[in-house]
Amino acid sequence: MAKGKINVSVENIFPLIKKFLYSDHEIFLRELISNATDATLKLKHLSNIGEYKDDYGDPIIEVKIDKKNKRLHIIDQGIGMTGDEIKKYINEVAFSGAEEFLEKYKDSAKDSGIIGHFGLGFYSAFMVSDSVEIISKSHKKDPAVHWKCDGSPEYSLTNAKKTDRGTEIILNISKDSKSFLEENTIRELLKKYNRFMPVPIKFGQKEISKKVGEGKDEKEIKETIDDIINITEPAWTKKPKDLKDEDYINAHYVIMATKKGQVKKTSLEQYSRPRTNGINAITIREGDELLEAKLTTGESQVMLALKSGKAIRFEEAKTRPMGRGASGVRGITLAHDDDAVIGMISVNDMESNILVVSENGYGKRSSLEDYRITNRGGKGVKTISITDKTGHLVSIKNVTDEDDLMIINKSGIAIRMAVEDLRVMGRATQGVKLINLKGSDSIAAVAKVMKDEEEESDENAAEAEGADVQSQDENTSKNNPENTQTED
Repeated sequence: MAKGKINVSVENIFPLIKKFLYSDHEIFLRELISNATDATLKLKHLSNIGEYKDDYGDPIIEVKIDKKNKRLHIIDQGIGMTGDEIKKYINEVAFSGAEEFLEKYKDSAKDSGIIGHFGLGFYSAFMVSDSVEIISKSHKKDPAVHWKCDGSPEYSLTNAKKTDRGTEIILNISKDSKSFLEENTIRELLKKYNRFMPVPIKFGQKEISKKVGEGKDEKEIKETIDDIINITEPAWTKKPKDLKDEDYINAHYVIMATKKGQVKKTSLEQYSRPRTNGINAITIREGDELLEAKLTTGESQVMLALKSGKAIRFEEAKTRPMGRGASGVRGITLAHDDDAVIGMISVNDMESNILVVSENGYGKRSSLEDYRITNRGGKGVKTISITDKTGHLVSIKNVTDEDDLMIINKSGIAIRMAVEDLRVMGRATQGVKLINLKGSDSIAAVAKVMKDEEEESDENAAEAEGADVQSQDENTSKNNPENTQTED
């Protein structure tokens, strides 16, 4: 067994890494997935230029949670590392493996898609871990190796029994970072940072329904498959001439919500053959009615809000696809008989905020992270404090600073405001007055609109022109004694 000290340029760098490398510790997962992607693309490039002779196969990256042993595993089937390479790339923190690789293959690696550096990105793992391990088998003939480090500059390096090509990173999660052992947390982070990575990322398994047989023998069966959480070839990476209707239809769903809290998800493909007199989209139960329908990707998040001021957030994947004639499943539980769903949003941008507006013109925006992900069907959490002053909740939107808001009251008055002018507040507050209402007037509708760039440019030009006029007036006053005021 080899032992040694990691070559760092600053003494006791690990405490600095743990506390200050990134302000947000969740970044560690992005860095480790980027490294795994980098390792896989390097091997692909070596295979393409003939330097790797074995079968490249269909490599994936796998993320696994071992909650019992408090471990998080990131496993790739990429280029792997020898013992000497681990000493070089891992133990010498400031050295970048990607830079050396690019230098060696600079003429043929121009478009190989290499991303990131291994260096400090790997060490971000120590921000959430008591210790980190690497088990790696190089694409070369060298034996597999096992590297361990407990967060001090000392490490151990031994031989390992791993026989398949690639690298496994094992994080022994620290007590104050145990949230990274939760499935919902890791799934959300993978979608937030790695949604369109070019290598498939597996995170557990999922059950799907599919039809087999034809005619009278047709039936629906369940099948368990790997849950690939990313889209490796999004539509915008393809040339328009290469796109087919199936690329869009088969990758999207329609999710519907009713006022009584039912939700139903159906493949967009089921609506690809409409009839002149329409087709049935959902079976509505007595006393209920359809409220909204949204187009989703299959990996979106769904939020439902109630007029009583509660909201629920859940993964779309928790709602299985159903036929057009189904009535759906419970999305949220109403607080009482007079309660109702007032809105549904489909969230794909994890950096967006949640904006809510009440019937008496109060509103606010809150961070998406304030709404924890739960299973569908729950009662939800408070999204606004409902009082006689605020009135019931009437609208929910997901917004960014790039959006504007249009609010229209029942008397026909409308105002437009920039979302960026509304500060982010806690979800349990009542918010601020967005529009002044008279008498028994109330909010009729709220809409999210794109900022008008031309209008913004005109306003900026007007402000600049006004400033020029004011400056000229001041200069005139200074140079003209008749315009100068004096005190008696």
